[in-house]
Amino acid sequence: MWLGWLTDSAKYQCRGYFPNVADIPADYRDKSKWNSFFKTESVRGIRRIDFRAVELSRRFPEQIRIKEWEMKEPHKKYLLEFICWIPSGRDGVFDGEYSWNPNNPKEHNCSSWVVKKINDVMGNNFINCPQPKKLESVINHIFNGTK
Repeated sequence: MWLGWLTDSAKYQCRGYFPNVADIPADYRDKSKWNSFFKTESVRGIRRIDFRAVELSRRFPEQIRIKEWEMKEPHKKYLLEFICWIPSGRDGVFDGEYSWNPNNPKEHNCSSWVVKKINDVMGNNFINCPQPKKLESVINHIFNGTK
């Protein structure tokens, strides 16, 4: 899951949230072991320019589910760009802790990070998903729920 928007110059921006793989203990670096690791542990999170999402959006737009919300107040778009800002010349910055642990709301994964950023911009509980760390739950809530 990623967060995307058009800039004033009509450039598509994408941000995603990922674990800092270098922080994962060597015994858990194989992605098949991430489920057991991230349910209880965390590593530094990285807010990144999601080049893969940009490419997928460009090449296969019909295969991507997009949910758009109108930002009637111009300042909200700038707030989104500010809270997702990445310095020129870098493709990512450290941002909080990455985890799948549902008992720690201060740690995020890709879906809960997107929910938090949207709520930061649009207003608390704009997306009021009861299980923001479960990707399927967020997708169902956004596309089948009220938002």
